[in-house]
Amino acid sequence: MASSLFFSVGSIGLSKRGKRSPSTILMAARHNRRAGQNERGSRANINPELSHLNQRLRGPSTAAEVAALAHTLMAAAGVAVDKLRKDYTQAVELLFSLPPDAAINTQEYFERCVVWVERHFGAGNILSADVHRDEAAPHCHVLVLPLVDGQMRGANLLALSHVARLRDDFYKEVAKHYGMRKAARLDGVSRGALAVAVLDRLKSSGDPVMRSPVWNEVRAAVERDPAPFAQALGVDVVAKPSKKLRTMTEVVKKKKKKTAEDRNLGF
Repeated sequence: MASSLFFSVGSIGLSKRGKRSPSTILMAARHNRRAGQNERGSRANINPELSHLNQRLRGPSTAAEVAALAHTLMAAAGVAVDKLRKDYTQAVELLFSLPPDAAINTQEYFERCVVWVERHFGAGNILSADVHRDEAAPHCHVLVLPLVDGQMRGANLLALSHVARLRDDFYKEVAKHYGMRKAARLDGVSRGALAVAVLDRLKSSGDPVMRSPVWNEVRAAVERDPAPFAQALGVDVVAKPSKKLRTMTEVVKKKKKKTAEDRNLGF
């Protein structure tokens, strides 16, 4: 059975807009490198015995070096950090995930995901790429410096229209070649109910993504399109059957109900 595509994009920065939790590149890198698990005293849903299977596909070896790389790249481009807004987007984080029972070569898949990111954002802007296999669903975090033509352009890269185009291109260039499919379309009511079910599952299981710096972006992605999250978590997806599209002749022949105005006019 084909798996649903799971691909989300979030921002790393100190902005609190949209109920975001302020975060920094260092915080995100510590999470992705599992450097802060002992400090937080929480390993919910993380099996430390499997952490040796995690992989660093790109970037320096430590979280501190990842953060330092960002500053080095910005300085080389002539970006004056002290003149940027306090809540500027420090990095863009892309998350690629597979269901636990995915019958594909996960190492090859995630490597292709990172190569795709390099092609769209520039290989020189990749700060880190980490594959996690110590949780139920294997997934890959990629941190990207939103540096475009010597300027930090995080807002542009996170625009909904741009993210939609990225999603379509990723499906065509990578996901569909691994037998993945786009998530089933849901009507507004079904989508809302499924989003609630997914968020409830994450809360009840104590999923560590809720403590991630990009949690607010993940939550927003769940609310926009809960289907791939539901599949990854084993939550039933029930799509409402779409109505049969009527022909133009059927539309014309359909009896129009009289309105109060029609009756008053004698129609």
